[in-house]
This record gives sequence, C-alpha cells and structure tokens, in this order.
Amino acid sequence: MLERPSDDELVEIIDQISLRLSYKFRFGYHEIEDMKQQAHVFALEGIEHWDHKRPLENFLWTHIRNRLYNFKRNNYSRPEKPCYNCPIKAYDPKCLKSDNECMEFDQLTECELYKGWSERNAAKRSLMTSITNMYDAAGRNNLLSTVSRREIFGIIDQAVPVQYREDWIRLVNSLKLSKVKRERIIDIIQDILKENGIEASDW
Repeated sequence: MLERPSDDELVEIIDQISLRLSYKFRFGYHEIEDMKQQAHVFALEGIEHWDHKRPLENFLWTHIRNRLYNFKRNNYSRPEKPCYNCPIKAYDPKCLKSDNECMEFDQLTECELYKGWSERNAAKRSLMTSITNMYDAAGRNNLLSTVSRREIFGIIDQAVPVQYREDWIRLVNSLKLSKVKRERIIDIIQDILKENGIEASDW
C-alpha cells in the first residue's frame, strides 16, 4: 500500500497535473486558469477515492482528465438527449446499437422534442466554437491582455440594449432563436466589443 504524500507534495502533484491538462481542455470562454481551478476542485473531490494501490499521480491524472472531459462535453453542448425522458416512452435503451433507436419515429428529427433539443444543441456548440476560434485566432494571451473573458461577457451583458436583451439571454442559454435574430444579436455584440476597444483584428 502506498502512503499518502504530504500536503505540500499533494499540492505540487495537483499543480503539475492541472497545468498540463488545462491547456488541452480550455474551450470557449473557459480560459487556462479556469480549467486549472476546475482541475484542482476535481482533484480534491477525487482524492478520497484513491485506493493506495497505484501511484497517486496516475490516479489523479486519470480522474482529473476524465472529469475535465465530462465538464467540457457538458458545457460545450447539451449531452442528455430528451429521449431518456420520452413522454410517450418511444425510446427503448435495449434497442441501442450504434445510436439511439426510436420506436415511434423513423428519423429522430421527426420528434419535436428531439428536434428542439438538437437545434438548441447546435446553437450552443456553434457559439462555443465561435468563441474558441475567435480567441485562438488572435492568440489567447493577446486577447487576455486587452480584457479578460469574463470582463468581455460582463461588458456585453451590461451594454445589450433592452429591446434585444431577450435575444441575448436566449443566445447565451442556447435557447431557440431564429436565424435573423441570432445574426442581429451577434452584430450587436460585435458593435459592443468594438465600442469597448476590442477591434476585429484583436479577436
């Protein structure tokens, strides 16, 4: 049985693991520091499950990596399909092959619940991908030297005109929003960023 390291050694192990994994799992407006902090939380939550049979570093690496993977997946899109709570019980988990099979619809997109979920999911993925690409294109350090990501969201949140606030909230929460309204609120966001000194070339 392996002994638990001292508190200082434990902090050092967690620091090293979180630093290495935070670069891989950053996405959208979740910056490296955000992911490092999340990794620390996951490490502290997972340490009690260590069985002392393998090195703590190996256990924590696997535990933190898996938790960060789930965190990114869950925040990048909406992972839980509405099929699992189907009101007409048309989804049968016993029918699983390579994908869900529905006993009511030939195509899942024929189901209004699934179609709505899929559209909201696509919007959320699109927004997170756009944010990630926007920041990566300019270089994260360059953007962060101008203003932090949380500050950017705060600026937008404060500056969105009242008449477009509902569209902004729907966009942020990946709720249904028409293409026209989505494009209009994105234009408004771009104008707000420019007004606050963030030029297109910076992001």
